[in-house]
Amino acid sequence: MNIAFSAGIAIIVYIDTEMMSFIVQLDTKFQGQVSGLLGNLNGNPDDDLQFPNGTIMDSGSSLKELHEFGLEWLVKEEDSIFTYISPFDYSTYHFPEFSPTFGIPDLNEVSQEIKDLCGDSVECVFDAVTTGSLSFANATLVVTGTITEVQNSLVKIVSCGFPGDIENGQMSGSVYLVNATVDLTCDEGFDLKGSSRLTCKADGQWSSAIPLCVSTPQWFAGIIAAIVVCALLIALAFSCLIYFISKSKKS
Repeated sequence: MNIAFSAGIAIIVYIDTEMMSFIVQLDTKFQGQVSGLLGNLNGNPDDDLQFPNGTIMDSGSSLKELHEFGLEWLVKEEDSIFTYISPFDYSTYHFPEFSPTFGIPDLNEVSQEIKDLCGDSVECVFDAVTTGSLSFANATLVVTGTITEVQNSLVKIVSCGFPGDIENGQMSGSVYLVNATVDLTCDEGFDLKGSSRLTCKADGQWSSAIPLCVSTPQWFAGIIAAIVVCALLIALAFSCLIYFISKSKKS
């Protein structure tokens, strides 16, 4: 399942009968602007393991220490964005007391069946030994292979972001990725000064600035009204002239 947000965030979710995994892709504009279990996207892997208080964990930490790091980022119930359907709730999926297996199995000591399935994939071997399920280990193998494929085929997600509000006007369009457009109109009594359509360019910039909706001057409105009245009078006079000419010909 692929989920894409106009802000420049994409999430690929893989759901198997025994596990769920996901891959997150972010626009480069988020570099250094995020934090959490997935790092800060600043190009330096040495400071990815950052606690909520800003402390950096050593990148060579043990699996147990990494687990403790993950616990620091547990989502609190009041911060959860999930909706739970009764009888399930936050506590149904919240197990901070769970302690996983931290030992990495020796590839030379596993069964031939596991070796044939996993090859040199440490993740696959770990799950095969820990869970005792070859199907689960195979799912891990598929996911790790998919992650590698995605990494090798990454494309840059470019978003121009929300173009901004237009005062005394309306904007239509909610997609802000490359080649997307938004149309702008002014409320009654206001004139548009600028482009009525903006296009998101490949460099992440809109084709032009947000236009202005300027109040129509009273004198201008009066002139427009006078022109309309004159046009109506001319049309009426012309109609009367045609009528009298037609009538005189008949007589």
